[in-house]
Amino acid sequence: MKCPGSPMRFSVAVLLVAMIVSLAAACSEAEGPALESPPADGGAQVFDTTHYPIRLVTVAEGLSYPYTLAFLPDGDILVALMNGQVRIIRDDVLAPDPVGVVPDVHLVAGGGGLMDIALHPDFAENSLVYFTYNKPGEGGSTNALARGTFDGTALTNVTDVFVADAWGMRDGNLSSRMAFAPDSTLYMAVSHHGLEDRAQEPGDH
Repeated sequence: MKCPGSPMRFSVAVLLVAMIVSLAAACSEAEGPALESPPADGGAQVFDTTHYPIRLVTVAEGLSYPYTLAFLPDGDILVALMNGQVRIIRDDVLAPDPVGVVPDVHLVAGGGGLMDIALHPDFAENSLVYFTYNKPGEGGSTNALARGTFDGTALTNVTDVFVADAWGMRDGNLSSRMAFAPDSTLYMAVSHHGLEDRAQEPGDH
């Protein structure tokens, strides 16, 4: 629902502006060393910020446009790459080959490709992994949600669960995130750059 004159929207806007200004001021006043490339030997770097130190350690290199990651129950990490590959990091070492590929991923210079990755809350029992990606079609591309099974070695049985009826984006300028609620309901947020006027239409994907 659009409420251009709503006092609540105005208050939220003012709050966001205040937060941005405060953050900008904090960043301008921050002291400490400038960000640099990690040491060649993979050692840790510590950056002193205004409020607390940040310790940076390189875990893996050679990933092509990683979008997001998911931590497995045993501590391994699944990494979704925008080109459709799913890689795994075991014991802080990147496995040499992908553990799976999400098919028909549409990736262009403007973005898109394979995006978010999330484990089902009962992953330890059902091994289900969910993905969002940019799906190509005759009408352009759109956001899609897929699900597969990861047995610890390979990702299999990748199938679409939801395909947004919002075809037309050809430049791949899409993004998406997922989150599971406590009752295992899966929420999927989507973004179509350039179609902001349709964002609040409940009948429009």
